[in-house]
Amino acid sequence: MTVQTHMAWRYRNPADLIGRRCIALTGMDVTLDGPLDLIRLSPVHAVLKYRGIGLHVIDCDLRHHTNKTSDGIRAVVITESKP
Repeated sequence: MTVQTHMAWRYRNPADLIGRRCIALTGMDVTLDGPLDLIRLSPVHAVLKYRGIGLHVIDCDLRHHTNKTSDGIRAVVITESKP
């Protein structure tokens, strides 16, 4: 088993997380794994979603520089390296 270094993502610039590997656990205990894309919804709000799927994983408040898990996502780990 290989363990990858993960990062603190809650106060990270969302643009720094584009393309990073994200492992998320949903509220229904489904594990998701894949790279992230950034979608800007307004000048102060964006979301990070799985590339090619469109499932929102992290809600980003660009005004206050904070990120939180989206509704339905229970836990998130983002690796330091891009896949």
